[in-house]
Amino acid sequence: MDERNPFIHNIKKIKRKTESKTTKNLIIFTGIPSSGKSTIAKLLAKELELKYNKKTMVIGSDQIRNMVPILEENFIPQREESIRKLTLFLVEKAIEFNDVVINDDMNYYKSMRHDFYQIAKRKKCNFFIIHFKISLEMALKWNKKRGTTIPQELIKEVFDKFDPLGSYEWDKSLSTIEKTRKTPEKGVAQIIEELKGRLDEPQFKSEEHSERNSPSIAEYYDKLTREIVSELIHNPEFESNRDQIIAIRKQILEKVIDENLDKGEIKEIFFKELEKQA
Repeated sequence: MDERNPFIHNIKKIKRKTESKTTKNLIIFTGIPSSGKSTIAKLLAKELELKYNKKTMVIGSDQIRNMVPILEENFIPQREESIRKLTLFLVEKAIEFNDVVINDDMNYYKSMRHDFYQIAKRKKCNFFIIHFKISLEMALKWNKKRGTTIPQELIKEVFDKFDPLGSYEWDKSLSTIEKTRKTPEKGVAQIIEELKGRLDEPQFKSEEHSERNSPSIAEYYDKLTREIVSELIHNPEFESNRDQIIAIRKQILEKVIDENLDKGEIKEIFFKELEKQA
């Protein structure tokens, strides 16, 4: 068929317009092992695809570990950073080809959840957190019942380290699933109910914030980061880190301006960088 045909041209134009208006969604799970995340992730993905016509993909770090044969029988801490980075990369790429991407991981640190929030901001897609709540005793019991697929000590460690949700607006859960009170099917129904009307309503504006790199915005973040540096170096706990803190400010300033972060988020970056250099 002739590409110059006006009818074909209009069809393509309408298709492009429709595709550009599709709202993307990133849903991340958080919770200790044996809280039911993986079972519900698969059921939720099928429900969204079959009943709501949403192209949905589930991505978790366990899938990446399964690509490394030695990790089938051995836990190697040194490999975890690369697995984490690859998971983040795949999630970000998957958003381009799907309506919904579900991250099936523990995400027990706030910084882990924040990494996905930053992806959502960059991709201008909706961001939702689903919290899976279970007592330590029940998680250990379920893990033992299914053959102790995860070391019991790891479950205890994650439980102790778990960062509570809600200290920032972006870190509040859309829904909390309690395994002891919900069958997987009821858990999916609860999540679907919470998602109704939200999947097609953009959280982030699609327009680029051209004023972000204007002199006034750059000056604002320059001043803000200087304030944070001042607060930190005058804190007795960080007296010995003065040079590091100043160096970190120089490293992250451009990123801070580009991603339009608030003061709390910028402080988190400082703490994260200090931990890396400790």
